[in-house]
Amino acid sequence: MVTIDKLKEVFCGPKSLLYSAALVDLSKSDIKLTVDMELPVEVDSLKATMDEPTINHYKVIGLSGDWATTAELGDFNVEFVVPSKAKELLKAMFGEDAVNEITATLTGTGDNTLDVQYTGVAVEPKLYKMRGTIVIVDEEKKNLMVVTNLSMYATMQWDDSSSKPVAFKFSGSVEGAGTKSVAWLTKGDGVMSLTYKTDAATTRKTVPAANRRQGLVITYNTGSATVKERYMDTRVTDTEWVKDDNWETVE
Repeated sequence: MVTIDKLKEVFCGPKSLLYSAALVDLSKSDIKLTVDMELPVEVDSLKATMDEPTINHYKVIGLSGDWATTAELGDFNVEFVVPSKAKELLKAMFGEDAVNEITATLTGTGDNTLDVQYTGVAVEPKLYKMRGTIVIVDEEKKNLMVVTNLSMYATMQWDDSSSKPVAFKFSGSVEGAGTKSVAWLTKGDGVMSLTYKTDAATTRKTVPAANRRQGLVITYNTGSATVKERYMDTRVTDTEWVKDDNWETVE
């Protein structure tokens, strides 16, 4: 039996929300998340919910209960409010061609402080599907919630003009049927876990070239013992990477 203390893995207290226009393949064991922007999100506006499944009840004459049931999975929905009208954000929400810079001169008010030149951006608030991935960072910056395969739409909100700035509400859902679209990640200790292959040299060689560096700590289980070692050399070719002399045991 799994005891209750083993189940105390929670995610709460969002600190920031990061956005990437790229989709992430969460079925891979090693992924890279490249962030395009950090979004300022209104407090308590962030929601990630899953609708209840639609249950179809099939009955037959003479029986009061269900003869059979089928169900359809509910949608995974995401929404949040961003109080910003920054040009880069507008481009992400409505497309590059929907935004342009303009200069305008106001005249005729009789107020010298108003009758001046202004610069800014104009936007065509069209229907635009915003694809990508969001990464929610917790307040300790130790845990991440990743939601990918997202399709979102932005709508302007300014229904409380006396106390709130112009904002945009993002609403959308996961378009990831048959794929992994949500992940919870915890900051690692900097140790790369490897699957043991024949011997130490072959196992070390499984570290991708892009991840090899001086100071990298790896660990693997030989079947009889767990090995933890640190790479000490600056050269990362296959020849140097597998040498025992370039590794030291870490306690």
